[in-house]
Amino acid sequence: MTWYDERLEARARAYEWSQSALFILRFGLLYALAALFWTSGLARLLADGLRSYFSASWLWPMTHICFVAFSVLAYEIILFPLSVLAGFSLEQAYGRQPIEFNRWFMGYTGTLLLETLLWTAGFTALYSLMWLFPMWWWLVAGGAYAFFVIGLSVWGPSLLLPRVRAPVEVDDPSLLKRLRVVAGEAGLELTGLAYWEVDEGNTAAPVILAGTGRKRNVIFSTRAWRVYDPSQKLFVAARQMAGHKSGADLKLIALQIALALAVLYGADRIVERFVHGRGLASAFLPELMPFWVVSLFGLTALMGMGMHALIRREELRCDRFALRHAGGKNVLLACLRRDFEYEPFAFHASWWQLLFVRDAPSPEQRLTQAEQNPE
Repeated sequence: MTWYDERLEARARAYEWSQSALFILRFGLLYALAALFWTSGLARLLADGLRSYFSASWLWPMTHICFVAFSVLAYEIILFPLSVLAGFSLEQAYGRQPIEFNRWFMGYTGTLLLETLLWTAGFTALYSLMWLFPMWWWLVAGGAYAFFVIGLSVWGPSLLLPRVRAPVEVDDPSLLKRLRVVAGEAGLELTGLAYWEVDEGNTAAPVILAGTGRKRNVIFSTRAWRVYDPSQKLFVAARQMAGHKSGADLKLIALQIALALAVLYGADRIVERFVHGRGLASAFLPELMPFWVVSLFGLTALMGMGMHALIRREELRCDRFALRHAGGKNVLLACLRRDFEYEPFAFHASWWQLLFVRDAPSPEQRLTQAEQNPE
């Protein structure tokens, strides 16, 4: 008898497999539709029509904005059946989102409009950088990417979030003492202990380390604080501390930024070669968006597989640290049991899911490592 409900695990595994397969299918169709968009002549036809409508040279941003918006909307409309399957049908079939289709469609429509706005703004910003900095636009775009990555990954959780939503301070000398011992092993100094007083849902990290440098404040999620026992709280906090040991988190961020720069530069070279080979005026033309999409997304997919592998490796390293300093396999197993009770997940994961989709090791990998590296 396993520690989890095999029926629920098989159901969760089938759900995750289906969603992963649909994600890869959508990615493949993006390439196919981009190729069709160019070879059919529709890209040039749409661009010529917009250029004639916005005939003044200073209105070129409107040409690009409308081209990107129409392209994104067309892509989403064509793939609407897959969106229904992934976002509604599978959720209903596996009992994860018991809402009516009308409510789901309203939410989908809002998401579609927001997605169209974001993609339009993103590509228009890239085109603007190409216009302003023809030779070095990729470097400026990489700098902007670095700012947002650092903001979302470092400043957001550790500095801004605790200021926007103040956590509840906790007076637990026993737990704080144990946490400080483990923090010392990670080269950190804890200044306090707290938890969020509102439920964040199932997407919240069990613990974050607020602050900068060596001095940090441990803040647990509502569920982790209420459900985990002291040994489990110590374990998940230790995993988070391990991520900050010797600047491991900053090294991953630096590598991610470097790879993003490589993606932008590589896409620039690919499109430039195509432009010169076809004798086109420049890579700035809106009808070349299909090639920008294929180049950027293709290189990003390669970058993503590399980053996922590194993140999985880092997650397993954090597990090893927690296993050594905050409990062995039994504590890890207890945490997994708690998480499975809250929301069943797949214990196993296929190789292609780990390669293309997932950035976290499977529970099977984590427990196998714990068995191979006992206390």
